[in-house]
Amino acid sequence: MQSGPAIFEWSLLVLAGSALIVGVIFIYRGIRGVPVLSDPKCTRCGYDLRWIKPDVNVVCPECGSDLTVRRAIRFAEYQRRPRSILVGLGLIVAVFVVPAGLRFLLVRSRVPPMTPASRGSLPTSTLITNLATTASQPWDWRELEQRLNAGQLSKQDTAAAIDQLIKHMQTKPNGWRQPLPWCDRFVSAADKAGFISDEQFGRLAQAFYGARPDVKARSRLRQGQPFTFELGYGTGWSLPGLKLVTALSRTRLEGAGELGVSDPFRDDRKPADPDELSGTGPWSIRGRVLADLPPGKHNLVLEVDAGLIDESRPFKTDNVDKPGQAKRWPKTRCRWNTTVTVPVEIVAPDRPAVELVIDEKLNPMALGQLSATARLFARSETKSTLELTIHGRGLPISIASVVVVKVAGQEVWRGSFCVGPAGQFDYGGLGGEIARPAPHVTTLDVILTPSVELAEKETLYDRIWGKEIVLENVPLQREDLEEDESALTSS
Repeated sequence: MQSGPAIFEWSLLVLAGSALIVGVIFIYRGIRGVPVLSDPKCTRCGYDLRWIKPDVNVVCPECGSDLTVRRAIRFAEYQRRPRSILVGLGLIVAVFVVPAGLRFLLVRSRVPPMTPASRGSLPTSTLITNLATTASQPWDWRELEQRLNAGQLSKQDTAAAIDQLIKHMQTKPNGWRQPLPWCDRFVSAADKAGFISDEQFGRLAQAFYGARPDVKARSRLRQGQPFTFELGYGTGWSLPGLKLVTALSRTRLEGAGELGVSDPFRDDRKPADPDELSGTGPWSIRGRVLADLPPGKHNLVLEVDAGLIDESRPFKTDNVDKPGQAKRWPKTRCRWNTTVTVPVEIVAPDRPAVELVIDEKLNPMALGQLSATARLFARSETKSTLELTIHGRGLPISIASVVVVKVAGQEVWRGSFCVGPAGQFDYGGLGGEIARPAPHVTTLDVILTPSVELAEKETLYDRIWGKEIVLENVPLQREDLEEDESALTSS
């Protein structure tokens, strides 16, 4: 009895032979063509015989052929069929290509892919070396985790695997800032076993969170204005079982002494409680530097402590949301200190620190999307409450504007509107009490007037859009009308 592969090869041979014969037939029929009805013509010379009389002209006027002979006159033309020729050529090519391809696939199918089961046969050194290219895939990490839990992975091998992970995360210099790539359980098990040294865990933490925090601040200030900043690592993800804590330990002017920092949400210049200048996870540290620097370029130096503590550990400070300075932290798994230098230019008090941009290439109305929704609710017989929300997305530049609503010829100030270039936003809180419009009023205009003073006081923007923006004929939903008034409006 023939084996399976032999039967398969014979079947391939039969199919190939059949396809070859069919291909030749298609090519022959395509070249020969198919008859298509036409005018009568002499078969020998092709002379047009439409005008001859069969009972008089018995020979061809052109070549003298006897027209009474069978097939002396043709009534159809053979037209080639290119499609049949192509089909035939395709079948002949397939006779040689398809068997070769199938044989190649059969050979490959006999070589098993590297599955999780087959990885168990690889040496540990090979698995660790493979992590240089497979660190973002689960299979090698799962095999290493199984070996670690089974006591088959040495401390040196574990350290080598963690070093591969660190190198992989360092491909993002600002920090990994996303979940670990399939290896969180391996890292937890390795740390629990005591296989990750304090020094290595510190490198792992800095590769994960970033070597230094991000600082958001204006690059220019008027003399006498406070320097407001936000400082943080900007990620909600953390290493397994741990949480990040940070604290601003010192603020100084490069080449000079230490500077005080106040709470940016307070109007006084009183220095903030040092424990308040701390944060955890994605929550930033916010502060306002107290210094009257002379005009010119300066460098502010922020010294930041960072550490990782058990995610279930409570803080020791009065404010349960703030970990406080490093000396008040619970026991840390690792701790590091970093210095961030922030350049700032101080300009004269009579010079604006925020640039007004009017380049049409950055026009928010042309390149982004801005719209508004508005509703009115009854408050009294003469007053209504306006609820106004501005919606937008894809803004190419920051906006810091005073908001004025124009209803039935009346302009009413409605607050401020400050947004930076972002994805999508819904900016509310712009409502308030206004004079009740007539029932027939169903639209309003929203006018956004740029304000350098607002940007300097309330934002960290260096540049804002410098032209007025008008959102015209915003639909006004009237929920402040009685039933009879609503009927008049709808009609």
